[in-house]
Amino acid sequence: MDSKEKMKVELVDLARRFKRVHPTPPKEVRELSQVEMHALIGVARADEKGLFLRPSDIARMSHTSPSAVSQVLKSLEQHGFIERNRVEGNSRSVQVELTEKGRKVARSAYEARSEFLGQMIESVGENDMEQFVSTLRKICEYIESSDKFEALTECPHPLPFISGEVR
Repeated sequence: MDSKEKMKVELVDLARRFKRVHPTPPKEVRELSQVEMHALIGVARADEKGLFLRPSDIARMSHTSPSAVSQVLKSLEQHGFIERNRVEGNSRSVQVELTEKGRKVARSAYEARSEFLGQMIESVGENDMEQFVSTLRKICEYIESSDKFEALTECPHPLPFISGEVR
């Protein structure tokens, strides 16, 4: 096997390993599925910006069907992390809001992720991480511009990562 083929094999192996590794989430959310956690983070991002999401927004963000989102929201509501409320003046429309418990959990998850990433940068080294981020950006740009990959559609209401405190 030549060096290019070895690199391909190692790249696939590392991508699989990377996909499986996550910082340990706060104990309050360990029983949540990945889809539930993503929905909670999406609602937290919107909350930080003073926005409310509808279930259809969450479906687009998570690339999940509306019926699956309904089940996810039911679970998050049962855990006390969100509330679903009817939009005033439109009894058919629902908006999803974080509860105070949901804000605390989102803040805790953000802090755990931030601490994990800080430790990783410290362990690997800032220069190596800057190079890694630069290379990963180039890879993402290649993939996004290539006609050999199917891109998922963007959410019409993109929200940036939580950049600080969740209110």
